[in-house]
Amino acid sequence: ILRRHLDEVPARPDGLPDGLWQLLSEMLVKQPELRPTAAQAAERLVALVPTLLAASDASEGTREADPDATRLPGYHLPARPAGEAVQTGSVAIPMPLRGPAAQGAPSIADQQPTMLPGRVRAPAPVRPGAPAASGVQRRTMAIAGALVAALVATVAGVALLAHPGSAPVPTGTPVLSYTFPTQTQPDGLSVGRAWSFGDTRGSRLHEDLRLTNTTAAPLDSTFDEVIPKEVAQSAGVLSFSPAPATVVTPDPVVRYAVHALAPHSTQLLQYDASVPASGASRQRLVTWASSQTTQAAAYQRQVMATTLSKVVVDPHAVQLAVGETRQLDLGGVDADGTPATAAELGQVHWTSDTPGVVKVDTQGILTAVAPGHARVTAQSGSAADASVVTVTAPALSVPAPAVPAPVAPAPARPAPPSVAPAPANAAACANRANGFTDVPDTLSGTIQRSVPLSPGVTVTLETGAVSGATRGWAKISGGTTAGDRVWMDWTTNGGTSWLQCGPFTVGHAGQSRTSAAKETNPSPSYQFRACGQLAGNQPIRCTSWW
Repeated sequence: ILRRHLDEVPARPDGLPDGLWQLLSEMLVKQPELRPTAAQAAERLVALVPTLLAASDASEGTREADPDATRLPGYHLPARPAGEAVQTGSVAIPMPLRGPAAQGAPSIADQQPTMLPGRVRAPAPVRPGAPAASGVQRRTMAIAGALVAALVATVAGVALLAHPGSAPVPTGTPVLSYTFPTQTQPDGLSVGRAWSFGDTRGSRLHEDLRLTNTTAAPLDSTFDEVIPKEVAQSAGVLSFSPAPATVVTPDPVVRYAVHALAPHSTQLLQYDASVPASGASRQRLVTWASSQTTQAAAYQRQVMATTLSKVVVDPHAVQLAVGETRQLDLGGVDADGTPATAAELGQVHWTSDTPGVVKVDTQGILTAVAPGHARVTAQSGSAADASVVTVTAPALSVPAPAVPAPVAPAPARPAPPSVAPAPANAAACANRANGFTDVPDTLSGTIQRSVPLSPGVTVTLETGAVSGATRGWAKISGGTTAGDRVWMDWTTNGGTSWLQCGPFTVGHAGQSRTSAAKETNPSPSYQFRACGQLAGNQPIRCTSWW
């Protein structure tokens, strides 16, 4: 019950006049700064007296009740003499003759004088020997009592919220409202928005946001509501009912979510904002609505520019042996047709449908775990692409069968061209030796193979455009330490023999080092591999041949 008193808005009691309920509802708002002051409330109560008396006269002619009393809706007032007037400062209201009060019959006002706040004055105490109070005085005191009773009864009516059958209502009757054109999203979610001022001062803006499922099936969807900066500078100053799913940006844009919204059903979402009390004018609503439309369009352009409409994984088929790693290439296109940035591609989500066969990390690097097949998918929103990965068992080394020595020596044949093994020496490929090209240690390319030396240090075989040609090189990177080494092996006979380009030694912690780069060749026997070794003469690890 206490929580409902705190969060919900009291319902309007039956029969309470519009003007009186408008004032009382403003006095009962949750935010104290939005309530009228005591002086403002008193002045408005006095101004309501003519309206309340008119309502009393109307009800008098239609009800069947005691002719000696006049009634406001829900309250009894004593009669007043004909032709008398209630003094309200600058307003005098003639009173018609009604009932025995015309003959001076006593009324409750004779025994219970009441002071009415504001300009209405109750009669002074009667002195001994003074004439009896006039009908005007009796009627004024009665009206004052009725107003106070109405106020007390309405405030007490907040307790009606605790009744199981009561239903909260947002506010009293709006002073002025503005309805936006309806929008419909591609998924069938219709968005209707209406603004209204909750008081004549224009100090409270109320929004009703209606999300409607226009499809024939239950709908899951989201809608981003842009609130103009003229209305609120941040989401924290707004009163939401219910709260949005998330605050997208603090300036503010909020996201509402609907889940399994039934066909042709509507979900009502609301917020209230405190705004400068500059009057409840339509021009203010129109100006703010124009600003909201402009800011919402700018937000949508920004979303389009950072939303991927297409992602492309390359290659779409990969074959690895158990223990091998490889990085998949990724490209994309934004919703506005421009190429995706590296930062946007870095937010793409990678998954493997069979991680027991192939694992994939957040950067799209594959690790072959066990023989089998797996589908690796890159996804951003509704945009997705995939690569099918086949993992084979590692190759077994089988010794060649012994061959008997020939009876007579065979004629000598020239050996196929090959590169003989060379000592581990950086000079074998530095300064363009053996067709190699020096590259900077910061150079990055497409990772073709990789092997970890430790949880934080990796050796990669990379390729890319260098000096106008596609070349390959080895690289060590990550949490390196001084003394770690990297090199690249190059073979022209499928790995029977090779030239070792390196090693190249890390000079300080965290440094990346590269070998020299060698031009690639489509021949199957022309291959590279990258090798590395941690400082302290740790075991050497190499990638597979590529």
